[in-house]
Amino acid sequence: MNGNNAVQPMAAGLENGESTEKELQAKALAQIANVSKLFRDAIGASLPVAPEQYMTISIPGTTIDIRDIQEGGTFVYDAASKAFPPDQVRQEEARLVDNMLPLASVMIGNTGRSVSRSYSLALDGLIPRKATVMTGANEILSPGNQVYDEAMKYLTSKNPITGYTPVDVYVGKQKLWSEAQEAWEKAKLEAQKEAKEQFRSDVAGQRQYFADWNKVNYLRVSNKQW
Repeated sequence: MNGNNAVQPMAAGLENGESTEKELQAKALAQIANVSKLFRDAIGASLPVAPEQYMTISIPGTTIDIRDIQEGGTFVYDAASKAFPPDQVRQEEARLVDNMLPLASVMIGNTGRSVSRSYSLALDGLIPRKATVMTGANEILSPGNQVYDEAMKYLTSKNPITGYTPVDVYVGKQKLWSEAQEAWEKAKLEAQKEAKEQFRSDVAGQRQYFADWNKVNYLRVSNKQW
């Protein structure tokens, strides 16, 4: 009896310790949420967000290296001597925006998800091979599942008028887009090269030349005249 009585206070002490720890964690999260809301309201007031956009505040934020690339930095370069961002800067900017944010007012920590990888996964998963993969709450369905089979039936059914399946149409459009995008990027590089040749020591002239070229030719691309 005495031994049992001695155990009970110890167990109660452990339970109280656990509950206290949980309470502290809850209070800490509440404080983070309050601070996050203050930050979000302040940033939203100084940087108005368009109605079709959604602002997510990431905590902790991302530290931007403001050193010049000549000094080992990643984003900053001498804009007075370079009309266009160096390739190194463009690559780092692409990595910066590749982090996928959740549809939430505040994000605590990094999601670990990539926009480009998620896009590729969505395309690759359009017609998956026989495999069932669980990633958290997400599941790639396999043959035999009713939803999968019905989706596959639709995706592989030919249109009686055109003779193409939805997948055929998608692949064709993706191919046309890729070809057009490749031609557009190549043309922009040629325009930048031409700007540098015409205005060798005039950085402002190079920028203006490319801006004028971009205005004219972007409309041609938009109107499918490229």
